[in-house]
This record gives sequence, structure tokens and C-alpha cells, in this order.
Amino acid sequence: MTEIAWHLLENKKYGLALDYFQRRLALDPKDLMSTCNSAHCYLFMNDYEKAIRLYKDNLDKRIDDTHTFKQVILDDFVFFKSSGFDTAPMEKVFADLKLEKPKGYTN
Repeated sequence: MTEIAWHLLENKKYGLALDYFQRRLALDPKDLMSTCNSAHCYLFMNDYEKAIRLYKDNLDKRIDDTHTFKQVILDDFVFFKSSGFDTAPMEKVFADLKLEKPKGYTN
């Protein structure tokens, strides 16, 4: 289910992607990866308040043994920028969360 949702997100079908991520969260409310990806959908759907709330509420949590929520945001933003997504909303997230832009984002 999350693979389909990510594919939709990659293809800028944000509303459909969000539906899938929300279904996943209905099955497992603690799925932080789907929470992060839902925030990305909100961000690119111009629902900044929902996106930033999810980012802020989970920023310091661990997704698994090797990934933090913050690191996933940064890695995904590098991917989004390299894939031609609008950078303006991401720039706002960097500023509001006081996040340093990762090397792959700035190059």
C-alpha cells in the first residue's frame, strides 16, 4: 500500500497519495513513515498548517533503528528537489523548523 502511495506522491498525485497514506495510518497509527509522507502530501497540496504540524510533532522521533523523522524529511526534500518539485514550500519548512539544508539539497 505504501509503495503505491509513494509512487503517486512521486508523480504529484498528492490527494490520491494522501488517501493511501491515511489508509495505512488507519491500520497502524504509529507508522511514522506514512505520517511523514502524509505531511509531504499536505505540503505540496498547499495545506502548510497540517504539514508543519506533523513535521513539528514528530521531528525528534525515531522511525526505526537507522532513521529519524528529521533525517527522512531531509532525504525526501533532496529527492523532491532533484525531481523538479516546487522548492518554495520546502524552503519555508527549512526556515520554520530551523533545519540546515543537507548537502544534496544545496548542490
